[in-house]
Amino acid sequence: MPRIAAGRLEVSRVGLGTASLHHLASSRARQRLLDTALASGITYYDTAPLYGNELAERELGLFIARAGSGICVATKFGLVPSALAGRFPIVGYTQAAFRKVSRALLPHGWQGPGFHRDYSPVYAVQRVESSLRNLGCEAIDILYVHEPDIASSVSDETIEALLRLKARGLVRFTGFAGQSHICGELAHRYPAVADVLQVEILPGKGGFPGLPRPPDVTYGHFRVNRAGDLPISAEDSLRRSAIEYPDGVLLVSSRRPERIVESVRLVRELGGGDFS
Repeated sequence: MPRIAAGRLEVSRVGLGTASLHHLASSRARQRLLDTALASGITYYDTAPLYGNELAERELGLFIARAGSGICVATKFGLVPSALAGRFPIVGYTQAAFRKVSRALLPHGWQGPGFHRDYSPVYAVQRVESSLRNLGCEAIDILYVHEPDIASSVSDETIEALLRLKARGLVRFTGFAGQSHICGELAHRYPAVADVLQVEILPGKGGFPGLPRPPDVTYGHFRVNRAGDLPISAEDSLRRSAIEYPDGVLLVSSRRPERIVESVRLVRELGGGDFS
């Protein structure tokens, strides 16, 4: 697997997102997916407390304990997980199933209880402490501010808290993850914590408006309909992304190990970027 620099971290060109990891029914299946990613050469693993209401972080912790060093783990704070669903996973699965059925029966479906945002300095510290316990790590490689809806939701006090977390050695690098124009505004305002920028791609648009530099990580590559084009396969969508975005980590997410293997093979064959 070619390796690139995400911020100042050397990681694989393809990264694994764990947003759908909790959709696998057993820990054995989840660990098998993670093992497949590692065997394929993936060293960048992206997670968040919201994913499975901390389940994804805990599964990564089990994986890290077995896999050892050489893995870069990025997690986030800002989108708050459900404490109830985190303690009783059946609650989250029941809500997800009900949402799926309601979407098939109702025009807009039932959305269920939504998450809320908390970008306060107190929550940032609490979240890092909880994530460290879930991951079983002494330090988080990358801590992102998770999808701020507006740049003003992040305060100067929160930025100071992030810098203190870095000074204490609990976080190695910080950054912003979300929409390009919001992450760009925050990166310009707070360059000291913009070590790594992870942004959603804009299908068919090219470029990243507002960013002070090209993004280190991009996500949203498995879209099957890009900017009014005829529907294309997930593989063709990723192929297009690999060509349009030749530098940086391409973050992919899947519940199927074979999809991960195929994604790595495809990107490796296309090459691109400086992988020395």
